[in-house]
Amino acid sequence: MRQVKLIHKLKPDQVDWVKATIEQVCLTDRTPPDGPTFIEIVKNILKRKGHWNVWKNEGCPPFKRPTPDSSANIEKLRKPKRPRHRTGDVIRDAQTVGKYHMGNRKFTKLWNLVSQQP
Repeated sequence: MRQVKLIHKLKPDQVDWVKATIEQVCLTDRTPPDGPTFIEIVKNILKRKGHWNVWKNEGCPPFKRPTPDSSANIEKLRKPKRPRHRTGDVIRDAQTVGKYHMGNRKFTKLWNLVSQQP
């Protein structure tokens, strides 16, 4: 596969535009309620985009994952699985107390609040 190497320099008016735009974007960190969070998200997106551009310019080489040290370390890092309740058991338990199970907690709570009202 052929690698593309571009040598591109910005013109002075383009450099001025980039600087002005960066200053405007940095002003959004003063915008309530989540200005600083927004700035961090934009920086992260631009950083990832830069990594993607480098990867594309290098001809899309395959990623190499580091080999794990040992299976014992992997087992320590894994979170223990929480027990899952079978859907039929959940529905049966809800019906025994006169409730309905609707698939998720919030919807179930809302449904049962409304169904209890006369």
